[in-house]
Amino acid sequence: MISKIYEERLKNQLFKLSLLTIVTVVIWIGMATYESLSKSKITQITKIQIKPLTASLDLDTIKDIKSRQEIIKVDWNALTPQLPDELVLLDRPATESGQVDVKEE
Repeated sequence: MISKIYEERLKNQLFKLSLLTIVTVVIWIGMATYESLSKSKITQITKIQIKPLTASLDLDTIKDIKSRQEIIKVDWNALTPQLPDELVLLDRPATESGQVDVKEE
């Protein structure tokens, strides 16, 4: 007789526990979904970059740009290659590591 009462009580408590667990999980998922949907995914840098441009032109800036010095064009075909003054060609063979053994003779 005690086991029957205990069994009914256990079933009742397990039912309450499972119901409470389901309610907790549903609330948890709902809150996480609301937070992810309402939270902005745009970073502060992106907000600065997508700020709309002003419709007015700054005339002082345009004058500064126009007053810049012009770059002289170079005729690259007219230039001749030159060897540097400190270029030293060694007649000695390289070692296994690929370095040249430099010894004074």
